[in-house]
Amino acid sequence: MHNVSPITPGTDTKPPSTPSSQKSGSGRISAGMAGLLLASSVLTIFQILLAYNLIISYNQHPKNDLNLFLKFGQLVLDGQTPYQGDLPFIYQFWVVFFYLPFARLDHEVALHAWAVVNLMILFGAVILGWRAFLPALGARWLLPLYCLALALCSNAVITGHTTIITLTALAGSALLIRHGRYFWAGLPAFVLLIKPQLSFLAGLALIVLLFYKPQEIEERENFEPNWLRRAFRSRPVWRWLGGALAGTLAILVVSLLVQPDWLARYAHTFNPAQTQGELQADGTYLEYYKSIFPSFFEFLTRAGQPWIAIASIVVLGSLLALGIYRLWQWRFSLPEFMAIALALTLAITPYSHIYDFPPLLLAVFVILEHIRRDWKAENYRGALIRGGTLALLFAIQPLSADYRWFYSQALVICLLALSFSPQQPVITSKSNIEKNTSLDY
Repeated sequence: MHNVSPITPGTDTKPPSTPSSQKSGSGRISAGMAGLLLASSVLTIFQILLAYNLIISYNQHPKNDLNLFLKFGQLVLDGQTPYQGDLPFIYQFWVVFFYLPFARLDHEVALHAWAVVNLMILFGAVILGWRAFLPALGARWLLPLYCLALALCSNAVITGHTTIITLTALAGSALLIRHGRYFWAGLPAFVLLIKPQLSFLAGLALIVLLFYKPQEIEERENFEPNWLRRAFRSRPVWRWLGGALAGTLAILVVSLLVQPDWLARYAHTFNPAQTQGELQADGTYLEYYKSIFPSFFEFLTRAGQPWIAIASIVVLGSLLALGIYRLWQWRFSLPEFMAIALALTLAITPYSHIYDFPPLLLAVFVILEHIRRDWKAENYRGALIRGGTLALLFAIQPLSADYRWFYSQALVICLLALSFSPQQPVITSKSNIEKNTSLDY
């Protein structure tokens, strides 16, 4: 069988450009592109400076998240457990490893170092996501993409959560899947366990795919006599799961070597007070244990019960039904499948906040690639509607300081990701299995 890189549904199947054609297309920057790069430069610098300054002013209270995470890191470095006190560590023990390099630094130095390192990690995530989902765009698009990523991810930098690390790991996983390295792509998947409420749908959907066997795969299995190799070769999602289990076991073993009793301590640290919410300085009440849509609906309409419950059941139920249908359509392309599943989970989960939004960037990249394809296919109306909606989505937040405006990002990005289906794979018979590798697994 020919060793051909997998082609996912919707992937351009035109022959690669020759060096001469690439050179002619990359020589001059159009006026529109120059304007976009200039605007992106200004907005990127502004967002970086804003995050760099806000991380100091925001993290003055000792019970703010980043300060708590740094304190937990200090406890571990001192040989103690982070699962203690009124507000104990509520994550798996190995999550504290991400904060150990900053725990011993002076407070302001630690905050600035955290900001700088996370902004650099975010740029790496943008590069990985660009190569995985937007390979047809030139490198000049990295600056606008990074500017867009900052608008979605700055809150995670300021508040000190690990969701940018989660984004980077998943973007790397998507890129490795593109290159057919399924086992290695699964290794960083343990980051999905940091906040399971943001990834449970993606995990369940991937488990369902383990038992899905299309006719084309059944035919391919007949070429391999060994059942174990047949299972791994015919369904690369098994290899991804094998990598995920290996990565999870490795980080679990390391964490148990550092603190052998952390699992028992972790099981007894849940504190209901940490899910109730609190009153903010501006008078708004910050909900902790509430789904995004009910909060946004209440904020926009000032409605009460039972209207919030009725609207939530209708909207979230519809999102879930449409999402399951779309995921089934995307079952042949694991990177897009994972990105859309993450966006759907965040839109309906009962426990999330703005700092949980970074993984949405993968869904944004999927949407941008569809906009690019629409424009290339001269479907200007669809491209403009989706592109305009995405632009408006990130322009509306500065109109109000109320954090609940940001809830629109999760909802609209999810809707945009569910608004289109992939091009169908072209595999219909056993004769062209070796000639066409449109199936990702």
